[in-house]
This record gives sequence, structure tokens and C-alpha cells, in this order.
Amino acid sequence: MDIDDAAYTEDAKINVVESDKENGKRKLFVGSQALNVRRDQMEKLSPTKDGIVADWDMVDNVWEHAFRNCLLIDPKEHPMLLAEPPLNTQQQREKSRLSGLLS
Repeated sequence: MDIDDAAYTEDAKINVVESDKENGKRKLFVGSQALNVRRDQMEKLSPTKDGIVADWDMVDNVWEHAFRNCLLIDPKEHPMLLAEPPLNTQQQREKSRLSGLLS
């Protein structure tokens, strides 16, 4: 049984992103419309943990959805300012800088 029917998600106009996270491929559904469609074995995830970004790939997918599908703009043409917690580690600071450059 295919949980993520491509035709069904296309009809529902839901942003689907392929991810190679963990042991195999999984589909990420981004956006508020993705929550309105029931799927067996669906897991709701947050890219942050205790206010600090834990999964930068997921953050990039959320930003991509926000820029392209919600705001209808090209992220390369519009700069983005990130605020970071004062106790952010050097490693987190570097990841946020690289994430912005790769978009």
C-alpha cells in the first residue's frame, strides 16, 4: 500500500519534498494544507528543539515552501535576515550562515 499517493497529493495542492533522511527515502509534506489530509503512519516534526534549529534540511524545505508557494517569489532575489539566540553555539552560527548561502 502506497501511503503517499502522488495523484492524491497533487489534487490537494500540497507541497511534497523528497528526503533521504535516516535509513530510506521519506516524503516531507510542508504547509498548513498538509495537516488537513490524513495519512497512515504520518509523523509531525518540528525543525527546532528548545528554540534552536536541530534539522537544517527541514528548515530549508520550510523556507523553500514559504518563498515559492506562499509568497510566490524567488528566494535568490530577496535577502533574508536571521536572528539568532544570544547563547547560540559557533557550530549553529556556521550552519545558519551556510544554509542562507545555499538557498
